[in-house]
Amino acid sequence: MMAFTDLIKIERPFGTALSPIALLNATAWPGENVEIFVYVRNQHTETVGIRPKVIVNGTTEVIFTVPYANAPPGVTYYFTGHFIMPSVGVELRAESQYYGTDGQWHSEDMQTRTIPVLLPGWGEETLAIDSVVVRGSAAAGEVVSIAVTLINKYIFSFLATPTATINSMPLYFGERWIALSPDGGKFTWYDSFIMPNHDVNVHVESWSQGVFPETDTYDVEVTLKASPELKHLVINRDPDVGGTVTTSPAAQTGTVYDGYYPVGTTVLVTAHPNPGYSFKSWSAELVDTTEPTAPVYMTENRTVRAHFELVLIDTEILEVEIIPVETGHVTTEPASVAGKTVWRDKDTGDFHTGTDVLVTAHAYLGYQFDHWSDEIVGGTSTNNPEYVKPMTEHRTVKAHFVGIADGIISSKYIIHGTGTFGDDTVIPALNILTSEWMKLKIIARNTSATQIVFGLRYVITKPSGATLADTTFQGAATPPEGEHTFIEPTFTQYDIDELGDWNILIELLDGSSNVLDSYNGLLLRTIGEEPPSPGEGITELIIIHGTGLFAGTEKVPPVSGVETGNWFKLKVTGVNPSTSALQMGLHYIITKPDGTTLEDTEKEAWPHTGAGESHVFIEPTVDAFNVDQIGDWALSIELLGGDAVLDTWQGLIFTNVVEPPPSGFGSIGEIINLMITMMIMVMMMTVMTGVIQDPAKAIEKGSEIAGRAVRAFKGRKD
Repeated sequence: MMAFTDLIKIERPFGTALSPIALLNATAWPGENVEIFVYVRNQHTETVGIRPKVIVNGTTEVIFTVPYANAPPGVTYYFTGHFIMPSVGVELRAESQYYGTDGQWHSEDMQTRTIPVLLPGWGEETLAIDSVVVRGSAAAGEVVSIAVTLINKYIFSFLATPTATINSMPLYFGERWIALSPDGGKFTWYDSFIMPNHDVNVHVESWSQGVFPETDTYDVEVTLKASPELKHLVINRDPDVGGTVTTSPAAQTGTVYDGYYPVGTTVLVTAHPNPGYSFKSWSAELVDTTEPTAPVYMTENRTVRAHFELVLIDTEILEVEIIPVETGHVTTEPASVAGKTVWRDKDTGDFHTGTDVLVTAHAYLGYQFDHWSDEIVGGTSTNNPEYVKPMTEHRTVKAHFVGIADGIISSKYIIHGTGTFGDDTVIPALNILTSEWMKLKIIARNTSATQIVFGLRYVITKPSGATLADTTFQGAATPPEGEHTFIEPTFTQYDIDELGDWNILIELLDGSSNVLDSYNGLLLRTIGEEPPSPGEGITELIIIHGTGLFAGTEKVPPVSGVETGNWFKLKVTGVNPSTSALQMGLHYIITKPDGTTLEDTEKEAWPHTGAGESHVFIEPTVDAFNVDQIGDWALSIELLGGDAVLDTWQGLIFTNVVEPPPSGFGSIGEIINLMITMMIMVMMMTVMTGVIQDPAKAIEKGSEIAGRAVRAFKGRKD
């Protein structure tokens, strides 16, 4: 049974609800005329008589100025009441009542509040500083921590916080107000400050929130500690690529090779030769020694030198070619014997015999990596990075780059609707009504190294073949890597007045009217003047996604926060709404965040679906799609009955797709899970090679499953 009334709150006229924390409003003197407000809401659907009833200490009833009110539905009334404060604390038991059709008042919601009596002792010490902990001295620039503990000596709880000043510089302890328990409740606040180059006075005060005007104070001095004398240690290497040096302890300031240490410190320096080198000796102000670790006594400024020598071991030459030249460069991991990591056209370097060298191509602005050739693993490869054949002989690799257009169409939409404002839909837009208007929104990105003034030409063709528009207009100057949005004003919108497929040609132009990028295809597809009635055909839409081979999570779209590297598939339930059996079908288009079409597929249900019966369209997991772009993913569905469209659905299936956090190999349990997953994959490939007659297709499908298994283990994107 629904309640007729709701007792919202009881409060004093100061505006603060009665509670032990709000002491000024929660206490009263004996004999004081205490005024209270009681708020009651009518929760019924009709006007009802409502009133509060408040009993003091179980005996005396509070008298209200207006005893009741006829309240419309949903309206809250506040009632003003009075009672005389006795010489003891009081308990208020309040309830809300409604006037029933039987002519009686009925009680419903109930609350209890207390008002303590204001006892003698008000104005005596209530809040005090219990302790202040701070060191007595510190060096200039050192972080000095301070801890302040406050104690509540009063009989009720209240909010409190400390403040401090460091030679008049304020310190607020995070401005944290804490409720201190009565009769000895304590809390400790922490903060810190940077020690200046002189002594400081720390002045601490205690504060309560609107309760007690008096504060407690505490002062303490922090003296400046004399900074130790520092000596300078310079460490040189001969040659620099021969190795590295570490020190113990670390320098107080500066770096390993140029650091400062307190006078008298004994610094242990240790030489670490790089691959292909060995440590030879120390020299300069360090006694000649062949030991990698030696002591340096910092009684004065010192300079030492670590000598490394090249080890005579077999090496092989790697040669890199850039095609065309000046279109990019290559980096290697590891570095060459001489420490070389960046390679340009015709660069060469030595690697230890047998080294596995990983090369990575880096394209210059206006170009993109295309492929590797020559002595790369496999001969040619589009992977980046990729491995060179083992360095057992002289190797040559070629990095091929290709130019990209100075500008591209990065996104394309139609804005459509029936009123003043419209919705953005990625082109191609499906299930558009012939009663709507539309205009274009095209985003272009400058991929060149210079500023470009873009132009845009588009030709819209209606289903009848008639040209609706052939328009060219110019945009603003766009800097390198910048974007420009072409969008028409509302008064140039077009009416969508024909049923069928509308096509468009879009050309992105430069300042000389050269075509930089283009799109020629479907603009939109109309379905009539009115949308189909919901639920006539499509009764359920589920997105199944996951990272393993088979198990996935079922969710109703839109699904937010899915990570790239997941696979997904659709589960669509369609019902035959007709009075006879139909050959059901499903046509769907999946659009990725960059506007490209991932899938445009039509599936048939077999055999025919009877009148009023349902059919579930679902792909096997091995045919699922990869989530490989961050952003929002869109889906358009048409449920077909023969050639007729029975129902449609259009919207987002994923919102805010994100990159997964990096992770590596984990626990024993994860490794066991991976082994099990890989065993299942091998069995699946065995079955597939028997079912799929084309071995290449079987291998491709097996590789896709293997990729999912690895992503499931590593948590990495495809």
